[in-house]
Amino acid sequence: RYPQDLGSHPGLSYFRWVRYLLDTCATVEEAVAAMQYVRIADVRASPRSESIGVSFGLHLAVEDASGDSAIFEVMNGSLHTYHGRSRDVSIMTNDPPMPEQLANLKRYKAFGGSENLPGDVLSPDRFVRLTYLMEYIPEASNADDMAAYMRSIVLNAAVPAGTPYGSPMAQVYPTWWLSITDYQGLVYHWGWTLNPNFLKVDLRRLIAEGKLDAGAPPLALNAREKSLVGEVSAYFGPTKSVRAGHQAVRVLGMAAGPVSMS
Repeated sequence: RYPQDLGSHPGLSYFRWVRYLLDTCATVEEAVAAMQYVRIADVRASPRSESIGVSFGLHLAVEDASGDSAIFEVMNGSLHTYHGRSRDVSIMTNDPPMPEQLANLKRYKAFGGSENLPGDVLSPDRFVRLTYLMEYIPEASNADDMAAYMRSIVLNAAVPAGTPYGSPMAQVYPTWWLSITDYQGLVYHWGWTLNPNFLKVDLRRLIAEGKLDAGAPPLALNAREKSLVGEVSAYFGPTKSVRAGHQAVRVLGMAAGPVSMS
């Protein structure tokens, strides 16, 4: 639940939360500091003007090139920040809140409990599997291999298409896409679950070409186009020339620094 009284702090709609941090912060430390001076404000969304709309719960994970990370959650009107360089703040799934996710880990053998790893598609089970598997990532000799290792781990916690997400047993939606960011090499990997090809964007190339300069026009790419494969930096074009329709469109713009949002 978002705060009802923002006090003397500026209000920030949760719809603009990610944009605010990307525009004003270059590191996780800066993001954590910035969140002390704003309050996340509730906004109701509705396709009809006569409806009171609905409020969407949202939590946010940030990470930067130094390996620092933080998770922000708004609970009962208050912002809770989990910040550090440990596995406790490197995994985020959906509900429940972070303290309950961490407490749930203790049920399983890998974390001192008595139960085997869970295999359901529910958020707590996926959190347990990711936390466990992150401890066993092989060393890699190059960034592409590490991206492949990370992809295999994340897919272990993905929700397959066809999962009965509308049933009382599993109120979750299927996984539609996955992204991996190489902060050192400045390469962004992205894949749509219905597309057999995995794409990557060389941000250094775009920087060298001036396409991420301040004031440069935004560029877009229809990332669900099945003819695309591999490095696709050259295929970004003006946003007006890219038809979205029901397709996933990735947009490049100017950000203050390498803070990842998911």
